[in-house]
Amino acid sequence: MVSGEVDNWYLCVDSDGNLIWEKSYGGPFYDGGNAISLNNGEIQISGSREYASHRYESLVMRLNNNGDFLWQKSYMKQSFYYHPSSLHLALELQDGSIILEGTTTDNNSFFSQPIGVIMKISESGDSLWSRYYHLRSDDHYTWDLEELDNGDFLMSGYVFPDSPNNTQDGWLMRTNCLGYFEHPKDSIVMSGIGENVLSLTNYSSYYDYTIVNWGDNSSDTVYASGNQNIMHEYTLPGNYSINTTTIACNDTIHKSSEYLVIPEQYESSELVIFPNPNQGHFEIWLNSDDLFDIDVLDLNGRIVKQDKNVLLKNGCPLNLMELESAVYFIRARAGNQVYQSRVVIAKTL
Repeated sequence: MVSGEVDNWYLCVDSDGNLIWEKSYGGPFYDGGNAISLNNGEIQISGSREYASHRYESLVMRLNNNGDFLWQKSYMKQSFYYHPSSLHLALELQDGSIILEGTTTDNNSFFSQPIGVIMKISESGDSLWSRYYHLRSDDHYTWDLEELDNGDFLMSGYVFPDSPNNTQDGWLMRTNCLGYFEHPKDSIVMSGIGENVLSLTNYSSYYDYTIVNWGDNSSDTVYASGNQNIMHEYTLPGNYSINTTTIACNDTIHKSSEYLVIPEQYESSELVIFPNPNQGHFEIWLNSDDLFDIDVLDLNGRIVKQDKNVLLKNGCPLNLMELESAVYFIRARAGNQVYQSRVVIAKTL
């Protein structure tokens, strides 16, 4: 230490207190932090540094097991004199990520007061998310951080009085594994684009990710930190059940909705067969609210299969796998209404 300079000083000793190594790190002003040992043997340093005279930023450093420097990252740089910015508490999670806790200044405003902060970073020091907490319009400081058995975080500290009716008090907080007090809120909006493309926009809050099952054996995951709008294209017509699951730690919200994909020829008031040709499995569609009797005829006009009182408006599946590869006619009858189309069954497709 020289005049006006305070550095971090780290010692490693054995079980008998014998010195193994010692290191010091710091810049031209104040540097301070706490050290924890990580599961991989590396050392995490968390605290703050004075990057200019009386101006502070939070600082995280990573050392190897010999105390050699690996990397450092800074966060929440404050622009005004003496404003705090310190992530002095660190907790390693099972996946190797780190939870940091400390104090910063809200909006970096000269008139704002210190507030509590919790941040999650990756193994390489990249910020994954951060949350800010305050109870009053005066100073807030945090001094302890624990992870509970269910993954929740428990934090403690103290707050300054901001009126004649309160005092300097202890401060206790419990959040879920994402740093939220609130349960997840699900808000998903879906709209069709054309006939076979469905657009989904996720307006959910207090969540980690949403799993979307599109109903056609495919799915997507929408993360809170990523793009909230996705589009899905259906290759076959039909009525699809879409299920979404929004997840935040141990909380889940399930929602279901239906989406009808119609064939391109559906509006032509014809009996539509899709796909055609096929191997014996296909759907027939007709833009009508009536119930129809269905006849399947071979090229000699013989009826080889029948069905009664079928609604074709949302598509009706037919299974003709027992028939030989050939050309057949599908006839739909309801009173005086008769519709007919040709289908090609080719088992070698």
